[in-house]
Amino acid sequence: MINSPSIFKIIFSSVIYTALFLVFSFLASASLIPSHASALSLSPAKATFFIDPSSQASNTITIHNDSPVTKKFAISVLGARLGQNGAPEFGVGFDIAESWVKLDVETATILPGEVRDVPYVISVPQDAVPSAHYVGLAINEAATPQSAVGLSGRLVSIIYIQVAGLVREELAVSPGSATPIYPWKVSRAWPVAINNIGTIPVPLTGKIEVTTANNKKIYSAPLTLGNNLIPGAWRQISVPLSLEGARWPGFYSARFFVQYGQSQSVIVKNSAIFYTPKWLVVLVGAGLLLVTGLLFRTKRLARRLN
Repeated sequence: MINSPSIFKIIFSSVIYTALFLVFSFLASASLIPSHASALSLSPAKATFFIDPSSQASNTITIHNDSPVTKKFAISVLGARLGQNGAPEFGVGFDIAESWVKLDVETATILPGEVRDVPYVISVPQDAVPSAHYVGLAINEAATPQSAVGLSGRLVSIIYIQVAGLVREELAVSPGSATPIYPWKVSRAWPVAINNIGTIPVPLTGKIEVTTANNKKIYSAPLTLGNNLIPGAWRQISVPLSLEGARWPGFYSARFFVQYGQSQSVIVKNSAIFYTPKWLVVLVGAGLLLVTGLLFRTKRLARRLN
């Protein structure tokens, strides 16, 4: 079940958005910018825009060639998203906002020591819904006679675009089965998928509880659910739970709580867990062996009497 969406007026100075943008930019820089040995740089590393629908904004990226050789680049617009491990990913078709960004040029040849500005324009369509988007302006170095390589590196400038207006916080949570093949296992992992179907990034916090049939709590623990979840992204969570406090066989209830967004909305998902303690498994096994032995002995006596 999905909670009713929470609608509120976006606060442009939101600390959450700023923190998410800084984290995203730091991870992108660490993972995508080549070493200083290339003597190349791209600025700014990040830029933020708050744009109304049917409006435009413009800016430039600057490529610095501090190397002693001429460099030729292809410049492209890529969508950006956070992967399952929280690291940034860039590619074509990741975000609708890729089509909103138009570059003045798509290739550039830069002489040694030259600095080249590349203008771009962001055009938000009239029907754009209030939402957050991440786009990367990437430069790929093409092969040259001096470098004799096909692709020597990629630099990315991050663009954060917030479409102004009323926004929506909404999650979809899809739990899997929390009962393993072996029902006597005490430590278990409950797979849960979380999808941000709203229009803005949301912070996530979680909790897991296990209770008996009469609602007595036997396990409770907070959960770390990773970085903020951006719109359209999903995250697979392996929720750890324990039945150390379970004493008797039967069904127990696992409850997964996820709290998200500035509205602090909460979604609760339940799963029935069947548990059989090891002592019962041993007892039943011994009983079966005893009954089998008695039946076998009875048959042997019956044959002798006949």
